[in-house]
Amino acid sequence: AAGYQQGGKRQRRGGIADQRRQQVRLHVVDADGGNVTLISDGEGDNRQPNLCRGECLEEDEIVFSSNRDGDWEIYSMLSDGSDAGGWTPNPAVDNAPSWSPDGEFIVFHTNRDEGTSQIYHSLYFGDAPKRLTALPQGGSAPDWER
Repeated sequence: AAGYQQGGKRQRRGGIADQRRQQVRLHVVDADGGNVTLISDGEGDNRQPNLCRGECLEEDEIVFSSNRDGDWEIYSMLSDGSDAGGWTPNPAVDNAPSWSPDGEFIVFHTNRDEGTSQIYHSLYFGDAPKRLTALPQGGSAPDWER
């Protein structure tokens, strides 16, 4: 997890997944490893947290993958665990969300196309996801920073 101090105010800038229980839960942690705070609990596994480092709608907004509704979808929440909501409600598997550098878009992979995982992107809560790849072998784990 990464973090920094800005103007004397502690900024939470990291998320970790914890598998010590039967369910995977999300935490935020300060850059020095202190102040580990549970931000997800309850039903389902919560994985692949990705914190917005751009101009998000809310400060310290996280997107992540969860199967809390019975299949893997993309969810978002604030880094304090509030405002959690589903983002890709559909019967396909949606995983590995990543923010664009400006915080305007999210990319992720999904198997909604004949079962082959492909990369999609969408405006954050703005429009229907659009397919970016058509790879015969599929695509996975998109990351704007790689």
